[in-house]
Amino acid sequence: MFWENGNQVAYQTGSLHFNMACVLVDIASGRQLANLDCYRELAEDAPAWEKALQAAQ
Repeated sequence: MFWENGNQVAYQTGSLHFNMACVLVDIASGRQLANLDCYRELAEDAPAWEKALQAAQ
């Protein structure tokens, strides 16, 4: 999904079982801004982009 007015993209990657990563990338630079474990339950203090990505499933 696009984030920050289309300047960033967030996506999930990994296998269907045992591991999933939520990744946030800056589109202009291609730089990875965050890489979080999405396999486990969402943490209470998770960043807004990760919460939105999980809700979009």
